[in-house]
Amino acid sequence: KTYNSVASIYEDKVVNIPNPFNSENMPNARLLNNNECSFKVTYLGWVVNTKGIEELVSAWNKISKKYSTWQLDLIGPYKEEYLSELKQKYSFENINIVGELPHDAAMDKINDSDIFILPSYTEGFPNVILEAMHLGKAIIATNVGAIPEILGNNTGIVINAKSEKDIIDSLELLLNNSNLRVEYSKKAKEESKQYLLENVLKTYTKVWFDRWLYEQNH
Repeated sequence: KTYNSVASIYEDKVVNIPNPFNSENMPNARLLNNNECSFKVTYLGWVVNTKGIEELVSAWNKISKKYSTWQLDLIGPYKEEYLSELKQKYSFENINIVGELPHDAAMDKINDSDIFILPSYTEGFPNVILEAMHLGKAIIATNVGAIPEILGNNTGIVINAKSEKDIIDSLELLLNNSNLRVEYSKKAKEESKQYLLENVLKTYTKVWFDRWLYEQNH
């Protein structure tokens, strides 16, 4: 949207280049397939209300008995007081409170899962979505910040923020359909390539070189 607005004024002087992420220390992606399943859904971020944690936990409570083989991992820092409040309101059966992890350990957790979910109320350009894409996960995330753009082209499932129903519907859609999970896995992995640091640097280099040529000839 920003690109379209600026380009409408400056036309060919504007280039849209995505934010990069560095995959150098990322694990080898465990791409999804129809022959094996980890039965894990992973969330990574602060365990706070504005990340959609309560909607997620409440939604999981409503479907967990139906999908009792599946586990939800909540990875990220939390305050004991808030966690205590959550445990008074919701069941934590089949929910694993992992806590904060070093980056490489957190990536291993995502890599071991089949589905990644980020039900935040607000986001900017969340790198964790790019990382989950690179690891070939089926992704569910809210339509905030740059997420709709990142998960465009049927790369993942985009849902409304603060919607427990959307979380339930999207989770059930993926939990019930291994073929769809595999389809999203392959698409996410492919789309993540444009965000790799080395590819973004190539784009910058081309833009700068083209500009240099233009200046030399004018």
